[in-house]
Amino acid sequence: MDISSLSFLIYAFAGGVVGALILYGLWNKNFLRRSGRHRRRNLLGAPVAGGMSLLLEGIKALKAHRVLELSNRRFQEMGVSTIHMVFPGGDFHITCQPENVKTMLSTDFKRWGLESTRKSTFKFAIGEGIFIAEGARWQHSRALLRPMFARSHISDFDIFDSQASHLIDAILRNDGKVDLKDLFFRLTLDTSLEFLLGDSTASLAVDTDTNESLNLALHRVEHHIGSGGGDAGIFGWMFPAHRRFVKDVRIIHAFVDKFIMKRLAHRPQLLQTKSEESSRLIFLDELVKQTGDKVRIRDEILSVLFAGRDTTASLLTNIWFVLSKRPDIWAKLQAEISILLPDGQKPTFEQLKSLKYLRAILNESLRLHPVVPGNVRQAIENTTLPSGGGPSGDGPIFIPKGGVVMWDAYAMQRRLDLYGSTACDFIPERWLDTTQAKGLRVSWESIPFGGGPRICLGQQFAINHASYTIVRMCQTFSSIASFDPNDEWQENITLGICTNLGGAKVMLRK
Repeated sequence: MDISSLSFLIYAFAGGVVGALILYGLWNKNFLRRSGRHRRRNLLGAPVAGGMSLLLEGIKALKAHRVLELSNRRFQEMGVSTIHMVFPGGDFHITCQPENVKTMLSTDFKRWGLESTRKSTFKFAIGEGIFIAEGARWQHSRALLRPMFARSHISDFDIFDSQASHLIDAILRNDGKVDLKDLFFRLTLDTSLEFLLGDSTASLAVDTDTNESLNLALHRVEHHIGSGGGDAGIFGWMFPAHRRFVKDVRIIHAFVDKFIMKRLAHRPQLLQTKSEESSRLIFLDELVKQTGDKVRIRDEILSVLFAGRDTTASLLTNIWFVLSKRPDIWAKLQAEISILLPDGQKPTFEQLKSLKYLRAILNESLRLHPVVPGNVRQAIENTTLPSGGGPSGDGPIFIPKGGVVMWDAYAMQRRLDLYGSTACDFIPERWLDTTQAKGLRVSWESIPFGGGPRICLGQQFAINHASYTIVRMCQTFSSIASFDPNDEWQENITLGICTNLGGAKVMLRK
């Protein structure tokens, strides 16, 4: 998934304004000309007092895990869908207007690029794969990876089934009382590695030093980058946190390189083997057939691993938190699964598609509790967006070359004018209402996997994995209860991925 550098969104918009000032330059002398001499409805903050006020308010929200809530409230209180954020060193826009998002991601795609901090933030850890690539390199990466996510390759559920069995066994070993969050992150790591490398750490089944070392390294790298860290260059050795970061990156690279070198040694034989002749597709094998560049292969593997592991685990965590709090939804889901798949029958690809209520739950979770709550783009040249300018804030808006625009999916997908008075309620049935235009279709009003040319290649793989796991768990356990005292979902953002702060603390019974 395209999860981008949401650390910048958090630290620029909410807390790390100082970093934003450095990254986006000194105060632009043409600001008054660009923004208008009169205060507009969508102008928030001004040098210097206004910017400092935003900073302090953002820090408070950051500590309270209320950044997304703060952003949503600002849109509602100001009555606009695009806000011009102004600090004593720079400015940027944040929008929850679907047409603006569509323009950046699709209709005017060539005028917008990844924001400049993204490459420097992620390059040291995951290289220059599809996650941070642009231009010709991105096109080549996408061409390399697209065949791996063809329907014929992601509709074979053998990997999902074996890993779901390990997950269920782990739950039963704990007598059904678990925080599913940790187990889901292990599940998606194991599944991703088996799909990508043809082997798994089996972290759900066996505790080993290798498993724990890799898990901890991944967690610490994500936390370091998500906290605004990255490659500190020649001065990195001065900081203990950076030295730990470098060590963890080497652990991850060494783990992946071991598999790559083994496959490269057999590249001549692999080149003679057609994909359909193999018992199942292995992502690494297909990459090795297309290139012998070890670093390029590693970059693409790590891009998919980092993008896919956390997003699916977070989606599952968010859903099971809701299921543990909503017996009405649990009962409807159990009924649908038992009717379509009696006697614990394992679902096929077509049967998963027929589980309409399950898909509605997935859509509603991705809408109300978006795993990727926002993203960032930077103007490659002078351009405009259809909404956010003029005295009322609803006319076209000029964005200069280098201008940064963030979109807030969390706020956009809770807009009362788009989803009605129940916009902040978890109601799967809204996706089943055939009297409305939306039905089960996701539009620009709800973009869990992005859109346009950079839309997530692995979206169907992620949906299949989450759906299959939910089905097998529902077939195994007949009842669910929560032992989390908090009834409300609360944001916890790491590396731009959002999951419930309290995880999914449940009691499951067969």
